[in-house]
Amino acid sequence: MNKIMNKIMKLKFALIVLTFLTLGALSADTINAQTVSSRQEGSLAYQYQNIDDGQLNVTTGNTERAAAQGYKVDYGFNFKNNVSFIAEHSGAFNTRRQFDNNFRTHIEKYDFLSGARYNFRNESKVTPFVQSTIGAAYARTRLENLVANTNLKDTNTAFAWTAGGGMDVRLSKVTSRDVRVRFGADYNPTYFNDTTQHTGRFSIGFVIGNK
Repeated sequence: MNKIMNKIMKLKFALIVLTFLTLGALSADTINAQTVSSRQEGSLAYQYQNIDDGQLNVTTGNTERAAAQGYKVDYGFNFKNNVSFIAEHSGAFNTRRQFDNNFRTHIEKYDFLSGARYNFRNESKVTPFVQSTIGAAYARTRLENLVANTNLKDTNTAFAWTAGGGMDVRLSKVTSRDVRVRFGADYNPTYFNDTTQHTGRFSIGFVIGNK
């Protein structure tokens, strides 16, 4: 888990730098119109998830929420200029102490989704989009008893879907590749144990496509 989190933090730092590069690109002169899209594209992103983990807080009466960090990768195939088929995989991880710090909870959540994206192409560098996906979520939890030195583990799979959007910002037209920065956010409900978990996801990453 520590190795995974270290890699995520390195990715997070790189994408913060990428954000400043994007702001610089937006302040530069306008490039050619973004009316023709990449036929195929792939993206890699840092992702933050506000996970509804279903654990009841006896003090507030509400379910607990876990701030999880992770990654998101997706593939897009543009079969019309504005419409793309997308396949997506993401993972998010959270570790926190509970119950007077006598227990430590580890949460891993993975999504396997596919769907469609609609791009609002225009004459600027910025292309807004909306998208929706359906698929499955896989969760792995571990409750570590720090006093008794024991572990309780559980895994589960459930139906999942998303609805959201974001924007792509083109960085360069110099190379033979279409290079963009993508900002995204969506609503991601899951249905573990016949209940609904409400999760919000936020991501920033880069996209490379074939011109």
